[in-house]
Amino acid sequence: MKLHITISRVLVLACLVSCLFRQAAASEASKELVEALADPKYMEKRLEERKKEVQSAIAVLKDEANTLEVRLNAVRLLRLLRDPESVDTLVFYLDKVRADKFLEKSLATMYPCVLALRDIGIPAVHRALKELHDTKEETRRSLLLLVIVGVQSKKVAKFMLNEALKLDLNDTQRANLRAALASPYISAESE
Repeated sequence: MKLHITISRVLVLACLVSCLFRQAAASEASKELVEALADPKYMEKRLEERKKEVQSAIAVLKDEANTLEVRLNAVRLLRLLRDPESVDTLVFYLDKVRADKFLEKSLATMYPCVLALRDIGIPAVHRALKELHDTKEETRRSLLLLVIVGVQSKKVAKFMLNEALKLDLNDTQRANLRAALASPYISAESE
C-alpha cells in the first residue's frame, strides 16, 4: 500500500514537472515570436517565404518526373497553405493526381486536389464553376461539384448552376451545366 502511494506521488510530480517544462517551452517560443514581430520586416519575410513554398509546391506538382507520392505530398502542402495562387494548378490536376484507389474510401480522398481546393474556399468555387462550363467528362464534373458543394452547400451550388445557365452560353456549355445539375451531388434526391 505504501509503495502504491509513493508511486502515485512520483507520477503526480512527474506530470507537474512535465507541465512546467511545456509551459517554459511555450513561454520561450512566445518570447521569440514577440521579438520577431517587433521587426517591421518580419511579416514581409514570412509572406515571401510562404509565397516561395507555394510556388515550389506547384512546381513539384507540375513535374511529372516526380513520383506520385511526391506529387501527392505537394498537393497536401498546398492544402495546408490554402493559397489562392494554387487554384488554377489544382483544378488542372484535379483528376490527374490520384491516390491509390484501394486505400482511399471516397472520391474526394482519392483525388486529393478536391480537398485542397475545398480548403482554399471561395476562390476555388469560382474557378470550379467556370471549369464546369467546359467539362464533359463525368468524373471531372463530379470532382468539380465536390469542390463547390464542399465549400458551399448543395442548395447554394444548385442556385449557382441555375444562375450560370442564365448567362450567354453555347449549347455545349449549357448541356454541361445541365448535366452538373442532374448529378447526384446536386440533385434534389440527394438533399
